[in-house]
Amino acid sequence: MILGIYGCTGEEVTDPDKKQVCLHKKFQEAFTMEPGQCVTIQEFPNKTFTLLKLSSFTKQKQTVPSATIAYSIQEVDSYQEWFDVMILEDYQEDGTSFSGRFRIIVDGNVSYTVFVDKIDFVETETEYIFKKVTLRFSEYDPEY
Repeated sequence: MILGIYGCTGEEVTDPDKKQVCLHKKFQEAFTMEPGQCVTIQEFPNKTFTLLKLSSFTKQKQTVPSATIAYSIQEVDSYQEWFDVMILEDYQEDGTSFSGRFRIIVDGNVSYTVFVDKIDFVETETEYIFKKVTLRFSEYDPEY
């Protein structure tokens, strides 16, 4: 009864000992992530991809806007963080949108491609504020 009443208050219970629940996806399955969320990919046993940050972009004249993605990959015996993945604005398309791809390496030397299908953002007069990203994991794309 107490749990039912507390559940209706709209407050979230956080337990510092509780492990973060990650999304579980497959190769080529598109999904959306916000900073702080993690995902495990069925084809990557014992690996966790975490979206650490989507950096805002301050508008500058004659500069193609870009989103900077920071992520980590945790494996059984290693941990990697990357902070400099840039996804450029699709300046050749009508309207403002951001998409692209980047390469990740797991197991020390195996490459895969992460496709960024879309980045959701809010545009102000002075900047692009990035909120969430839609990704797909795939085998390595040599055209990267």
